[in-house]
Amino acid sequence: MKYHRFISAFVLGTVLLPASCQREADYDHLPLGFPGERIGFCIEEEAPETVETKSILTDASIETKRTGVVIGVYQNGTLVDKTYSNSFSGLTFMLEEQKTYKLYALVNMGDVSTALPANESGLSSFAYTIPDYTGTLAGVNGRGIPMAGALEYEPGVTPTTTIPVKRLLAKVTASLSCDWAGARIKRARVFNMNAVLKPFDVSAASGSADMLAFQELETASGSGTNSLSATFYVPENCQGTLSGITASENKAGDKNASVGAMAERLTYLQVEVESTGKYDGTVTYRSYLGANATTNFDIQRNRRYAWTLVYHSARVDDFDSDWKHDLGVTVTDYSLSLSPSAQTIQLGETCSLTPTLTRTVLYPSASSSSAGLPAGSASWSSSNPLVATVDAAGIVTGQAIGTATITAHYTPSGADFSERTASATVNVTFADSYSLLITRSDGGSLEGTTVVAGGHRQLKAFRVKNGDIATAEDITASAQWSLPSVSPATNSGKVSVSAGDVTVLGSATQGSVTVRAVHNELSASATLSISLWNDGWDDDPEINL
Repeated sequence: MKYHRFISAFVLGTVLLPASCQREADYDHLPLGFPGERIGFCIEEEAPETVETKSILTDASIETKRTGVVIGVYQNGTLVDKTYSNSFSGLTFMLEEQKTYKLYALVNMGDVSTALPANESGLSSFAYTIPDYTGTLAGVNGRGIPMAGALEYEPGVTPTTTIPVKRLLAKVTASLSCDWAGARIKRARVFNMNAVLKPFDVSAASGSADMLAFQELETASGSGTNSLSATFYVPENCQGTLSGITASENKAGDKNASVGAMAERLTYLQVEVESTGKYDGTVTYRSYLGANATTNFDIQRNRRYAWTLVYHSARVDDFDSDWKHDLGVTVTDYSLSLSPSAQTIQLGETCSLTPTLTRTVLYPSASSSSAGLPAGSASWSSSNPLVATVDAAGIVTGQAIGTATITAHYTPSGADFSERTASATVNVTFADSYSLLITRSDGGSLEGTTVVAGGHRQLKAFRVKNGDIATAEDITASAQWSLPSVSPATNSGKVSVSAGDVTVLGSATQGSVTVRAVHNELSASATLSISLWNDGWDDDPEINL
């Protein structure tokens, strides 16, 4: 029996895992790295605008770190040799020519050679548990990313002794942003990570007991910005395709995928968005990882996933609680109004407009309250300053005949509130003119009117606006009446007036009397003759014998 002794120039490579999570029969050698399709898992495309935040796997060389390799050699399904080396050189086996061997490699897992099964069939159930897990993936940080691969080899025939391997972790790059001002991405974390990996059976699903539940793979502070870019290294977790989710639904969207009991085994990204102002508080969003945006929940080894997630302010209170499982936020809005909403002033006159701000709580329970603005907090503008101007206190002055729209401008405190405005219409008219008019009670002319000694004469006073007699206001009862002049002097005390009623005593002599009416700042006078005989008209006719 002839043996072939060889020293393997052990070169590590990576290969692309097919779309399905099935075990591969053959491995192809590809350059080192994270190859694979870029699978977009997006709510909405948006370019990130933030600094890169690295995974908690902080070792700068984590993707190329090599700390040791175990190789098991199987022939006809039986383990015939095994070795561990931390130098990746000097790996020597005695292999018999004209026989075919299967070489299995386990990288960065420590010396697990004693755990290799005696029979090749047992490799499908061989499991590797990530060690030293303290919430920081210390076992991976110390040893490097675990990898596995296999090569079928026949001494003297197979042209290569290079064993291609694959990383048992996936790389996820998430670009996260929120579209409302004043908000920030507080942090991003990955939960439900698979701690038990099966290097040679990638189709096997992990149970809930294998999950590193509620562990933090990444904490990334948004540093006051509303966007964040983060990189995560996530252990493989193949859970397959779930039913009950339609193409129109989205695992990071507003529909409940009804994952049910699967939730405790599905790897998900949790993002906390914090805001002050209109949205005051912290909203926690959950988005499940997987090979597509709807039904597939497989996290496949050696794959790169790129996500762009945008959280919309208009939908803070729309998401189902299964996706947004913690809503500790108050949603507030403001509106502005002006009182009065319409005003008419005269040319040169002023009026004041009062702004009122109404605060409405939209979520979690509806309520509202209103209050006047602090003095000087609003700014003002006029659509037509030639007609009406407005000062910083909201005082409007009529400058010319016409109409102008006066607008108050105010921005509520909080960076995510836009300016609120309210408007009022101001009409500017000519200044009204008023006069006082004295007439006879029957409306006749005062010219030549007499009052007979021993009788009386009823007068009326009218307030006339802009010379319009038809709309004159009778103010006889409210006017102040007086007699500024009576002649001759002997008639003094013989003539009186009350509420426009002029009375002359019978002892009066022929002469005249001046009657005056005063109303506010308006006044008017009328002169009546005192006669000793009746002129044919009297308010209180008498028969003189």
